[in-house]
Amino acid sequence: MENRVNYFERQFLRSQDFRDEQAYHIAMRRRHNVAHHSWGIVRGLELIANDEGLFIQPGLAVDGYGRELLLAERRRLAPTVFEDVGGDLVDVYLTYGRVESDPPPAGFVECDPDGGNNFYRSQERVNVRLLRADPEADPRCPREVLPGDRAFNPARRPPDSPLVGWPVFLGQLARDAEGRAGALAANRPYAGLVGEVIHTPARRARLVVGQALADVAPQDGRRFAVHLRATDDDPCGVVATGVASTDEAQLEIVTRHAGEAWTTKVDVRGATTVHGSVAIAGGALEIKDETPPPNFARPWQVYRVTRPADDDKGTIHEMRVELPARQEEEIAQLVIGAWSAEEKRFRPCLTVTNACTVIVHGKLIAADFLTRVEGAPDTDSDATAPAYLHSAGLTPEARSQLMGMLGSGIVGAKLRDIVPSRDTIPIITRQVAARRNAAAATPAHSTLESLETLTDVLARTSEEEMKSLLGRIFTDKPELAERVRAVRNLITDKLPRAPQAGGGGNN
Repeated sequence: MENRVNYFERQFLRSQDFRDEQAYHIAMRRRHNVAHHSWGIVRGLELIANDEGLFIQPGLAVDGYGRELLLAERRRLAPTVFEDVGGDLVDVYLTYGRVESDPPPAGFVECDPDGGNNFYRSQERVNVRLLRADPEADPRCPREVLPGDRAFNPARRPPDSPLVGWPVFLGQLARDAEGRAGALAANRPYAGLVGEVIHTPARRARLVVGQALADVAPQDGRRFAVHLRATDDDPCGVVATGVASTDEAQLEIVTRHAGEAWTTKVDVRGATTVHGSVAIAGGALEIKDETPPPNFARPWQVYRVTRPADDDKGTIHEMRVELPARQEEEIAQLVIGAWSAEEKRFRPCLTVTNACTVIVHGKLIAADFLTRVEGAPDTDSDATAPAYLHSAGLTPEARSQLMGMLGSGIVGAKLRDIVPSRDTIPIITRQVAARRNAAAATPAHSTLESLETLTDVLARTSEEEMKSLLGRIFTDKPELAERVRAVRNLITDKLPRAPQAGGGGNN
């Protein structure tokens, strides 16, 4: 409990009353320094090493007992500091000091019953301490401070005696092999603020630092948040009238203690612009929430939407990459590629343009070509339904003949009738899965499978169907149609399919 001096008219005052008055205000000021702030350098006090010598710049610091360390003028250090400490690396500290000054004139000393403290003034000053660098020293935990004082409780009265020290680290002076001196500023402890919430004067913004989570024990969860409001709050922090009561932070970082580990979650609300690169270490980018399809353009955006299926039977979930709308002489592209170390340039592999053009720069490998087989039983019922099976391999001669047809697109029209699109492929039956497993022993090249599919298509196409198809494609070139028919006959009649693994076949 602190006692203040109480004054009244015609009071007889002693020197102790004035000392008590000073001590009260000194203690309360120092309590503020260490209760509302953390100790350390407030401003300045940089170390300087140049052609003029070694210096400490003017500045202010507060030690761990709340005592101000004020250096009003630049202080020069002795050029022999390295020899004095016996090393090429010197730790520089400031400590609190006080000296008595202005002694009373002769004849007045005897009037002081205390004796020995007969000075009119006490000068608070700072002392510079130079020590040989200690690699194990912790600037935030000075060794000479008593362990019970390192987290000084401001409820105690801070000591005033200079004999109770708390050194504040300013940095290091270093000398190289050629004798040149320099200053190092690493690990300087700076003063800070102590509190949980910082408000702006209008209370439109507040910064929450280390707030305990409401749903967990105080030691098991902390929160850092930035809140911004469009209107002023009242002094008690209640949202102004007419404003929504939702109090979501624009930036929120929450840590929780789960078991033996800590987890951290960061939330950013609202549009966010990152000026620079973003790296994801050991994680993934996830777009969690879906929205209805927008009724406005969202160029150069990646987002998820939910929409009804085209046949109104079910729901479709889409991940969209939206390009800008097409304009004359302006093309927007989504390009996937890789850097070429040999060519020293980016080489595209796949390009999608906003004109709905897809360009493959290189080989296109279809890993799962399927052909249709009628009458296979459905997996979940006894009813029959179409199934789609892998076709068998081809001999090298057949592959050679079909490569030209595959590249020219001659069979494209017929393939559309037989090979289903991915949106309409039914569930593969158990029989299909069994056939796949049996064929898995033979490595299959994707091009091989696509050519197999063409062979099956041609084999099941009658002469009349082929004639009609080629007539529509080559209306003005009947001689080319005849050449294609000849190739078809060669493939289906003279170049039999290659044998399956584990089975027989013609060679």
